Amino acid sequence: MDYQLQFYNAKVQSAIEAWPAGISASFIRIAEQMVSSGPNLGMPYTRPFGNGLFEIRAKGAEGIGRAFFAALWGGG
Repeated sequence: MDYQLQFYNAKVQSAIEAWPAGISASFIRIAEQMVSSGPNLGMPYTRPFGNGLFEIRAKGAEGIGRAFFAALWGGG
């Protein structure tokens, strides 16, 4: 089953796209894996906080980028 990744709004997307190249590349790899495998990849990539709230932990040579996201499951 493939999942979808959507940003909360354009401001959030722009902020993440402005991350340094190494962190951005890590985020892209994590996001691609989430689309194919789901949001709970586990440490060091994602960390669950409960009730569908997770944190992405994208690491690069420049440091680490962290972003929160919600995993929503719909019926259908």
